[in-house]
Amino acid sequence: MLGAIGILFEQASSRGHLQENAWGPLPFELTIRNQVRASLSTLAAARALRAELLENQSAASRTALSAAEDSGIAGWVAGDARDPARTALLAELLLRHDLEVYQLAQSVDGEGLRFEPGAALWIPHRQPNGRLAHALFERRLEFPDDTFYDVSSWTLPLALGLPFAELNELPAGAAGARLSAAPVAAGSLQAATTQRTVAYAFAWGGLHAGRALQRLHAADIMASVATRPFTAHSADGSVEFEVGAIVVPSGVSSDPDALHEVMARVASEDGLDVLRLTSGHTPDGIDLGSPSMRPLKAPRVALVVGSGVSSYEAGEVWHHLDLRLELPVTLVEGDNLERLDLPSYTHLVLVDGASSAVSQSRVRDWVAQGGVLLSTRGSARWAARELFELELDDEQDDDGPDAGSGERSPAEHEPTSGDEPPSYGDYEARRAKTLVSGAIFAARVDSSHPLGFGLGPGPLALFRRGTTPLPRSEDPLAHPLTYLDQPLLSGYASDANVDKLAGTPAVMARRLGAGSVIMLADDPVFRGVWHGSARLLENALFFGAVIKDTRALTSAALEHDADAPEH
Repeated sequence: MLGAIGILFEQASSRGHLQENAWGPLPFELTIRNQVRASLSTLAAARALRAELLENQSAASRTALSAAEDSGIAGWVAGDARDPARTALLAELLLRHDLEVYQLAQSVDGEGLRFEPGAALWIPHRQPNGRLAHALFERRLEFPDDTFYDVSSWTLPLALGLPFAELNELPAGAAGARLSAAPVAAGSLQAATTQRTVAYAFAWGGLHAGRALQRLHAADIMASVATRPFTAHSADGSVEFEVGAIVVPSGVSSDPDALHEVMARVASEDGLDVLRLTSGHTPDGIDLGSPSMRPLKAPRVALVVGSGVSSYEAGEVWHHLDLRLELPVTLVEGDNLERLDLPSYTHLVLVDGASSAVSQSRVRDWVAQGGVLLSTRGSARWAARELFELELDDEQDDDGPDAGSGERSPAEHEPTSGDEPPSYGDYEARRAKTLVSGAIFAARVDSSHPLGFGLGPGPLALFRRGTTPLPRSEDPLAHPLTYLDQPLLSGYASDANVDKLAGTPAVMARRLGAGSVIMLADDPVFRGVWHGSARLLENALFFGAVIKDTRALTSAALEHDADAPEH
């Protein structure tokens, strides 16, 4: 609510009927009594301060307009012509919070990007909720207080993976109609012609492409992924497809009408443009029968949960698979992992903390026989060390006030000349400045790699917690995503930590026997809102098995090839 005052009340949990803590026994009835008293006292205080609170709310609306004018920021333009569903999601979130949102009526350039009419949104700064709009779109790198124990940036379009730009001035006539509801991102199924449909195809870049592919798997429909680009003959002429395109052959279906019905749902419910391909031979690139058109199998996923496992991260992965992709997932308590019939699963997911429940030899054997291990954060570093013997720079990862101290550079601890000696009482505040508790970092994407399908062409915004990087493999092609040399996009991270993470792998993927091990330095679906990097999770699940073994091309071999004369 505009002009509201937020109050956080935290009550220690009794963990059921009764819990012993440092102050003695804490019964459940006391926690309930405290909640009731806090609620009633808050209502009483609001009544007593009614006039002041109403004035504060009114002033917030009045001053928002002048504050926007004084800032010099006219507003923000955001959208992606290639992904209407992602743009529609942004509009829906903004409208839900009573923000003014307009269609773009003409092309607008900003920050090196071009935004097209009908495919982008205009969010003016000068509006009653302008302060909220500014908070959602700002990219902040400087703070009056750089002590953070939690997230320091929530830049919404970066979380959604949407191009956006801040404008100091909007060209006259560029703002179109104001939206009263989010646009419907409906796709289309290409109409049938007299030519025979040999296959259906859709691009992999859309927000709901993963759900569409899972829809095919659930219906036992054969599908392939293009690992190289191609141009195909469609019902309306030639069309170009990038890597990651999904091709569904019609000839192997025993029920063409049922296949057509599913593809129609992909178009209408998943917002994708589905094309009819009329020939297996292509005018350019791979043919539909090429070995580079890799058949896909439905993933059968086991997710380790329970004691020692980050419940937040396990829940985020479960939420994305179950609700967003509609992909069934088996939750396995770490204590029961040894009794799990691993060969009946294609994928095993280890989020932060889950590696403590894993038998290294058993998982190694399972991967070598064709399994795909997906690991994140601490479990990713475990996989790098235990399965590939890759050395880590620093085993201590700092995520919050209770994390270990780790190794710090002298510059982060010692006072400079003329400063007061450090005080014991300042320890927590000084240590908080050495953490990366939640900032947005940019990674370079190799969009030709299966884990990079649908993520190109620009850098990807990742939500970063912790200061320990993934180790680097000798095989440079094992790093489809690496942090930029200047990776910090928004939020707080000390210069030393930015330098420490710059250029390190954000993702590593290695073959192990017949299977694959995928290691993500970060949480790809943080809080269920980081839709931009969620594609990493989806690519690992759907395409992890098609990753090639590239160890033959070490850095030395690549440098030798680069120096060799051309023929």
